Amino acid sequence: MIRILVGAVLGYLISLATSLVWFLKTHHDPTQRVSTRYLMASIVVGFFCSIASGFLAAVIGGSRRSAWGAAIILFATGGFGVAESLLVSRSGSLELTWVSIVVMVPATVFGGELAERRLAHVKK
Repeated sequence: MIRILVGAVLGYLISLATSLVWFLKTHHDPTQRVSTRYLMASIVVGFFCSIASGFLAAVIGGSRRSAWGAAIILFATGGFGVAESLLVSRSGSLELTWVSIVVMVPATVFGGELAERRLAHVKK
């Protein structure tokens, strides 16, 4: 159980790190409005990074449950970001937060499924 939790937390931290690197490399504030081109690029890069973080979470945790845990943490932080933006600060753009919830959460789970299939194949 501890291994699954560690995998989930590390998977989320990997996802967070890839997002930070993306925003630093592109010199973009994630709370500001984005162009359609930047949004599409963020979706593509985020999709593949989320698959990788879900895959790594499942490998570290030894089960796809770790990827599900990372996805739940990602969903919760995205939901918190939406609530905070709408209720407290009433500013900023939510496009990238919605991308995180709609695209990256399922991609993280998919990465965990891929890892579990790979782990099952290796164990045979």
